[in-house]
Amino acid sequence: MLSWPFFTGSRQSIPVKKSTGGVRLRLSGQAMEPIVSFDMFKKRLFAASSIISFFYGVTFFVATVYIPIFVQGVLGGSATHAGLILLPMMLGTGASFSVLGMAAIHHFDYRQRGSANSTLAFLRALGMTLGITLFGIIQRNLFARQWNHSETLADPRALLSPETRAAISAPVLEKVTEALSSSIAQTFLWTLVPAILSLLFVFYMGKERVQVPESEKKAY
Repeated sequence: MLSWPFFTGSRQSIPVKKSTGGVRLRLSGQAMEPIVSFDMFKKRLFAASSIISFFYGVTFFVATVYIPIFVQGVLGGSATHAGLILLPMMLGTGASFSVLGMAAIHHFDYRQRGSANSTLAFLRALGMTLGITLFGIIQRNLFARQWNHSETLADPRALLSPETRAAISAPVLEKVTEALSSSIAQTFLWTLVPAILSLLFVFYMGKERVQVPESEKKAY
């Protein structure tokens, strides 16, 4: 069994140290002001916001990648059509990122808010990276399983352009779009898992309200 000792301490971080021999990772278990303090995750609101950001990043990035592919590759739309379809989702996403950011820094003073925000952004980016990797493998395998390779199609990316799409024979186009549509639809079904987990952790956030300390009220 693998054990990770830096998860066991109360004040631990992974600072990056540059040297002539390259970049070395040094585990610091007793840093007075660690870059990422695991004590922050003891705060219920911060922990829930961080987990939501991770799963949200998974779902968000998979959607932004495969919705345009579906619009262009299956429906035959242009890149402009795909962008217009994504526009409402992007607007809603921007608002949710702001809410999670404000929730993450709640209960922290000014010295810790930068660390809290950067940790939240890191977990969201990590979710995006792992999400597109995992679900990309799923979609690729589903597509390869359903697509009949005996049919000739030099480059499947030809589906994404109306000009090159028009040169594909009707029987081949029908079969490849059916395989692409099915693989993307099944991939979206799997993304319901992180989406539901994200929703469940929303309820874990509680019903706390933003409270401005008296010292900060006087500044205004």
